[in-house]
Amino acid sequence: MESNKQFDPNNAFNSIDDWNYGYIDRKNMKAFLKKHGYLAKTDEIMAIIRRMDLDGDARLGRAEFIAAITPDVPYSKLLKQRSASKRHHKSKRPPSYTNTRRMPSDISGYRYKPDEMLKLSH
Repeated sequence: MESNKQFDPNNAFNSIDDWNYGYIDRKNMKAFLKKHGYLAKTDEIMAIIRRMDLDGDARLGRAEFIAAITPDVPYSKLLKQRSASKRHHKSKRPPSYTNTRRMPSDISGYRYKPDEMLKLSH
């Protein structure tokens, strides 16, 4: 979202809060999702709201909504970190696993019989 220069969190909030209550509740969210082709159950909608709800009132105020959808690290910075990380990894040679040996387990060949598994030690 943040990578789109035209994205505005306030406009996003207003498009969900189309009744201008000043908050987003389950009815607003359900109507918004339905309008955009997503049929969600009430418990799914409440799970979304609970995830973003900071004060536990089962509704999202503008500040709660914006805080929930704003990333901690800007997307552009994250892209730079990823490209730098890829360049760093390309310069290294991948690890070789040809010298590793798997040690056999002492009990790997043992199979329990069905009646042995049911026995309880007294």
